[in-house]
Order: sequence, then C-alpha cells, then structure tokens
Amino acid sequence: VLEIRPTIKWDKGKALEFLLESL
Repeated sequence: VLEIRPTIKWDKGKALEFLLESL
C-alpha cells in the first residue's frame, strides 16, 4: 500500500509508476 504525502516531492519516475499502478 502506497501512502500519498503531498509534502513529499516525488521524482517523475516514481510519479509515473504510481499513476500506472493506480490505473
């Protein structure tokens, strides 16, 4: 389970991975 924390700036790679997994 991934925790969403707006305070943490994600790298583009991690952001893309999260988006792909959340689809």
